[in-house]
Amino acid sequence: MRDPRQRPDVQAQLIAFGRWLRTVRQFRDLTQEQLGERAGIERAIISRIERGELNPGIAYLWPLADALQVKVRDLFPDDDHPRLPPRE
Repeated sequence: MRDPRQRPDVQAQLIAFGRWLRTVRQFRDLTQEQLGERAGIERAIISRIERGELNPGIAYLWPLADALQVKVRDLFPDDDHPRLPPRE
């Protein structure tokens, strides 16, 4: 069975998710290390997610959203209306 991450559409989605995660992280003025500490996720894992090399899966979505102070749905903006969290 083929690895689903190798399908072009899935890979493109992983890359897009990773880019958006990086955008939100930088918007919050956080380093990967700081986000990792807040979310309880190793910095290397966050780096791989941001590069589209790792599918974050459900186990990572809630800790990332909590650490970024957004709702999980905000990690998945639609193309026409990306959602950036409000600045504090």
